[in-house]
Amino acid sequence: MILAIVLAVVLALSKRSWACTCVVVGKDASATGQIIVGHNEDDPGRAVVARHLVPPSEEGITGPFEPCSSSVKIEGPTLGYIWSQVRTIPGQSGADCYLNEKGVFIASDNCQDSRQDNEPDLSGGGIVYELRTVLAAKANSAREGVAIATDLLDRYGYGQSGRCYTVADKDEAWMIQVVMGKHYCARRIDDDEVAFMPNHYTIDKVVVGDPRFIISPGLVELAESKGWLVGDEREFDFAATFQDPDSRNRPGNTYRHVHGLRKITGKIWEISDLPFSAKPTRPVDVQDVMDILREHYHGTDDDIRDGEDFSPHYTSVRRICTGTTLESLVIRFRDRPELNTLWTATGRPCTSPFVPWYGGIIGMPKEQFVEDCSTALERQFTFNPSDFDYDDGLAWWAVQDLQSLLDGQYDGEAEKVKAHLEQVERVWLAEDDEVAKKALSIYQEDGEKGAMYLTGQTSDKSEQATSMARYLYKILPKTELSSDLSSMTKGDRYGEITLSFVHDSSVIESTMIFGQGMQSSLSWAKPVIGSLSQEGSRWSVRFRVREATESAIPCRGDFWLYGKDQEGQNIVGKTIIEVTKKD
Repeated sequence: MILAIVLAVVLALSKRSWACTCVVVGKDASATGQIIVGHNEDDPGRAVVARHLVPPSEEGITGPFEPCSSSVKIEGPTLGYIWSQVRTIPGQSGADCYLNEKGVFIASDNCQDSRQDNEPDLSGGGIVYELRTVLAAKANSAREGVAIATDLLDRYGYGQSGRCYTVADKDEAWMIQVVMGKHYCARRIDDDEVAFMPNHYTIDKVVVGDPRFIISPGLVELAESKGWLVGDEREFDFAATFQDPDSRNRPGNTYRHVHGLRKITGKIWEISDLPFSAKPTRPVDVQDVMDILREHYHGTDDDIRDGEDFSPHYTSVRRICTGTTLESLVIRFRDRPELNTLWTATGRPCTSPFVPWYGGIIGMPKEQFVEDCSTALERQFTFNPSDFDYDDGLAWWAVQDLQSLLDGQYDGEAEKVKAHLEQVERVWLAEDDEVAKKALSIYQEDGEKGAMYLTGQTSDKSEQATSMARYLYKILPKTELSSDLSSMTKGDRYGEITLSFVHDSSVIESTMIFGQGMQSSLSWAKPVIGSLSQEGSRWSVRFRVREATESAIPCRGDFWLYGKDQEGQNIVGKTIIEVTKKD
């Protein structure tokens, strides 16, 4: 009973990363001759991704970082790392990504729901967030990272239901698929194959004793005692054994799995045959992985839209690039970790360029700075609503402005945006090897100057990407929007807000929606029926405050109006409104 209460508290205080996607290219399947990893981080609701440069330390690591989790103490020096922190309310325990100074990349994907032991073996509540943090700070290689992870899981147990950790360096990559308690299976990706992770367990044929696999003590015996085991004590299917049957083939996962493998192998797979990994039709390069992470299934039978869908990001079909995609990462490894390129797209990668962040940087691009990394870690699970205030001075909100504006008129304007980002990105990709080559020659003469050179390259291109987002926002069509309220009380059952705008053609009331930026447009408010009115070219329409704030975070936020006129033209406008809590 006590354990059940503790677990309930953990789930209430922390928010899970729900629907990410990961692609891992073996070194012999890669056009670079080294591992390539791509990852989309997908989390619902209003969020900020803060990027930090964490310096090495001699102080070790002492937890817990997460409420109701085990107290983890790791002694000795820790490594420096680039840290992508996903900031939400409540805090995220399974979303952050890392590239450390030794060239080890860490990301994770939710695999819920797993089959559950009624009394999972947890020490002090187990660990979740601590696992990735320790890996980033201590792993000198992917293989060592797997050893660290399995040791921590054996000691403390895992405190949530179902997750896959990808741990990779230039030579090898592993996926560690974990179940609540002290249960896991780690699988090395074969050098000549590409693995795709869509949010369910994927490790199928586990050969006990094969060095490509590491399984937790007693894993087979547990499955056999519960009647779950698919296979026998020599060879079994981990995914079929430990995935809860109700979550095995969820459409949101299988759509991505099928189309991810389609991009890799050129064939359409049956859902019943989806493999852990497959051989590609040709060597896979960085651009190929970027293309997979941008996939909307365009031109296939699964590119399903109805008349009310303003973009492919919020539809009945879950895309690889979707409305909840907060950032996209592709790591291009090299022999020296300082020369690794962490290609980073802010927000949805279909309309955001991948910016090269180099492993050897010693400073952050100034427009990316949100908070000092030490206090950011302390606040991981205690962010305030004001942390999500709209601030057009930050690069994050510049990109969100562009993507929210575009999402209301995607079909008509997306190609214009893509043309700009492809032109810039093509140059950066072409320059990447030359930048690394020049940096190496500088490093051989002066390490500090080499690091400064890479820092300047990252900063210049990050600033260029932000400037491009602001320029594109400026030139895209938009409707000037005004409202009669500057603030709304969340959940107000009786209040209404009136929006006004100018439009020359007849507006269709039934197409209009209104809501807070970054919240799913499927949850936005519909107009009060019959409230749309016209005086000349000026229109006004009313929305209920309760509906407009139902999914909103109380903060100073950007609110968006989407709609269409009778000629099929889009209406997209923004206003800034403070949402307050009820007294």
